[in-house]
Amino acid sequence: MMKKLAARFFTTLLFIALIFSPTVISMPFAAANTPLDTVAEVTATPSGGVVGFGAPVTLYCATPGATIYYTVDGTMPTIADGIPCTSGTTIIIKSTVTIRAKATKFAMNESPVANFTYTLSAPPPNQVAMVTAATRAVSAGMEVSLACPTANATIVYTIDGSEPTAASSRYQNTTPILITQPSTIKATAMKTGMSDSETATFNYTRAAQVTANPPSDTTLTKGSVISLSCPTPGATIKYTLNGDTPSGTSYAYNPNSPIVINRDTTIKAIASKTGFMFDSEVTTFTYTMVTNQAAPVTANPSSGTVAKGTAVALSCTTPGAVIRYNLDKTKLTGSNGTIYSKDNMPVINADEVTIQAIATKPGLVDGPMATFRYTLTTAAPNQVAPVTADPQDGTAVAEGTNVTLSCPTPNSTIKYTINGTTPASNNGLVYSTPIPINTYTSIKAIGIKSGMSDGPVATFTYHLTRPASQVATVTASPKDNVAVVKGTEVYLACATPGAEIRYTLDDSTPTADSALYSAPIPINAATTIKAIAGKSGMTDSLMATFRYALTNPNPATNANQITNPLLSQPSAWAKSDVVQAIQLGLVPEPLQNNYTKPATRLEFCAIAVQVYEKATGSAITASKQFDDTNDLNVAKMAGLNIVSGMGNNKFAPHEQITREQAAVILTNLLQALNSPPVNQAPTFADQNRISPWAISAVGNVQAQGIMNGVGNNQFSPRGLYTREQSIATLLRIYNSLN
Repeated sequence: MMKKLAARFFTTLLFIALIFSPTVISMPFAAANTPLDTVAEVTATPSGGVVGFGAPVTLYCATPGATIYYTVDGTMPTIADGIPCTSGTTIIIKSTVTIRAKATKFAMNESPVANFTYTLSAPPPNQVAMVTAATRAVSAGMEVSLACPTANATIVYTIDGSEPTAASSRYQNTTPILITQPSTIKATAMKTGMSDSETATFNYTRAAQVTANPPSDTTLTKGSVISLSCPTPGATIKYTLNGDTPSGTSYAYNPNSPIVINRDTTIKAIASKTGFMFDSEVTTFTYTMVTNQAAPVTANPSSGTVAKGTAVALSCTTPGAVIRYNLDKTKLTGSNGTIYSKDNMPVINADEVTIQAIATKPGLVDGPMATFRYTLTTAAPNQVAPVTADPQDGTAVAEGTNVTLSCPTPNSTIKYTINGTTPASNNGLVYSTPIPINTYTSIKAIGIKSGMSDGPVATFTYHLTRPASQVATVTASPKDNVAVVKGTEVYLACATPGAEIRYTLDDSTPTADSALYSAPIPINAATTIKAIAGKSGMTDSLMATFRYALTNPNPATNANQITNPLLSQPSAWAKSDVVQAIQLGLVPEPLQNNYTKPATRLEFCAIAVQVYEKATGSAITASKQFDDTNDLNVAKMAGLNIVSGMGNNKFAPHEQITREQAAVILTNLLQALNSPPVNQAPTFADQNRISPWAISAVGNVQAQGIMNGVGNNQFSPRGLYTREQSIATLLRIYNSLN
C-alpha cells in the first residue's frame, strides 16, 4: 500500500496552462531557403534546489508563441509524449522530481532540452505528510481527490473553511469530493503514533466576469472592434457570436486579435481557469449597427511595399463623400486631417508610412477609419523600381477598362506580357498606351533602363464584371495558355445555373449550332477551344478562348514535366467536387489548375471569399490590411475576423497552409455564416499532436463532416492542405448552407 501511495505521490503534478486561441492563425513561417531560427531554451523560476511542499515552479520561453513540452518521470520530452503548456505555466512541486523541458514552434528548430531538479525538504520525522489534492472538471462542478503520501493515514476534511478535527468528515479513497459552487476545502491527515499533518487548504473560487470595451448596448459603426477582458489573471475567455451559451469548446478570445463586428451582434462570454476555479457567470454584450454610415475608404495601392514617391489614390463608394486622411497616426475625425483630392494625394517617401482615412458626408455617420501601411522597396541602388498599375491587382473591372502602368524610375521603359510568359528586355511588348481589359487578364510587367538592372516582375490580374442579365463567362480547367500532357482533359464550366455551353475546336466563333459541352475535352494536339454560354431569357456570355500546347514528348528532355505529380487534373476522389465548385463560381480562375499542389494561405482565402459572397449574396465590405500583402481576399477575410496574421501585422500570404490551420479557418467561416459550431472533441488517433489552439476547430469540422482524416484514423495536423482539398471542404460548407 505504501509503495502505491508513494508512486501516486511522486507522479501527481498540478499545472495551470493558458489555452491557445483557436480563432486566429498566428503561426510564423520560414522563408524558402532561409536557415531556420532556434527556439529559445526553456527557463524555470526557481531553477532547482531544495524546496518546500507545494512550492510553485514557473516555466518560461522567450520565443513568442512557442509551446513547451515537459516530463517529470525522467524521460526525454517529445511532442508525442511530453506534457504541453505555454510560457508562464506553473507546476506545483509535491515530491522530489526532475523536470525536463523543451520548446517548439512551427518553422523553427526546437530548443535544447533543459533540466531542473527539485528536492523536497523533509517534514519532521514523526509527522504525517501533508494532504495533496487533484481536481477534475465534471458537468456538475468539480471532483476533488485527496491523497496523503504517508501510508495508512486517515484524511479528515471540511468544505466550509473551518479547521478539520477527528470528528470531521473522513475522506474515502474511492469517492472524490463533489463541489458545485466556490468552496474552501481544508484537510488534515492523521495516523496513530504520529503527529497530525499540517492543515492543507484548497480554495476553489469563481473566475471574475468578463467585461467588454465598448460596453454592452452600444450603437456602433461597421468595422468596430470589441475587446474582452477578465480581471482574473491567467483566465481564458471563451465566447460565441450566435447567441449560444459559451462552453469550454467555444472560440477562445485572443487579446491580440479583438473581435470585429459588421452587423447587429450579441456576444456571450465566460472566463475559465484550470485548477481551483469555476467558470465565471455568463456575460452578454449586445451591439447595434448604425444604418446611415458612409462607406469605408479604399486605397490604391492598398498597402505593402512600394517605390519611393508612390502616390496613393483614395476612394469611397458613398456619392458625394469627403475623404480626410493623415500620415502622423494621430486620432482622425471628420473635422481634422487633410482633405483628399487628386491634386492632394498622399505620397510615400519615408521608409514606413501609415495612412489613416475616413469618409464623411452631411446627414451620415462618419465611415470607419481605414488604415493603410506602406514600406519602401529595398531594391538594389542600381535596380529599376517595380511597376505599378491602376486599377490595382485583383480588381474586377468592366469590359473595356484600361489599365495604366507606371514606373517611378525616371526614363525607364516598361515591358509587359499577357500570355503568361515572363517579360524581359528581349521578351514582351513595350508599354506605351493603357491596356484594355476585355476578358480575364494577367499582366506581367518589369521596368528596364540602360545602365541599371531590370526591376522585379510585377503581376496584375483582372476579372470582368458583367450585367446581372448576362450569362457568366465560361471558365476552363486547366486554364488558358498552358502546356499539358497528351490526353489531358479540359473541363469547361459556367457560374450561371442552368446555362449550356457551346464550343468549337476549329478557331471559329461558337453559335447555337456548335457542339454542346457535356464531357471533358481531351487534348491530343495543339488545340484552341472557343466557348460561349447561353440561357433562355439572358444575354449570351462573352466568348472565352483557351489555348493548349502539348508538353515536349521527348522523355529525355522533359522527364520532370511528364512525371510531375502536380498536373492540372484533380485526383479521382476530388474530380466531381472540383467540377461542381467551378460551375458554381467558387474557384477563382487562377486556381483552376495544379489541384494536388499545396494551397497557400492567400489561395485558401480567395476560395473562402467566393463561398462567403456566393452564400450570402453580398460582397464583403469589411477590410483589414497587412504589411506584407495588399490582396483584397486576405483583407476581406481578416476584416470578418475569419483569419488573422502571424504577428507584427504580417500575414505570410504565400506560405503553405496546414491542415489544422485550415480547420480553424473553416470553423471561423462557418461562424461568420451564422452556422453554430458543434462542440465535440476530435476522435483521431493522433489528436494529441493537434495544437491546443486548433483542437476545438478540428473537432467541429470532423463532427460536421466538413473535414476528414488522411487514413488510418489520422488527422495529420501539420500536414499541408492541397488546392483540391481546400475546394472540396469549402464546397461542403457552401452546400450545407444552400
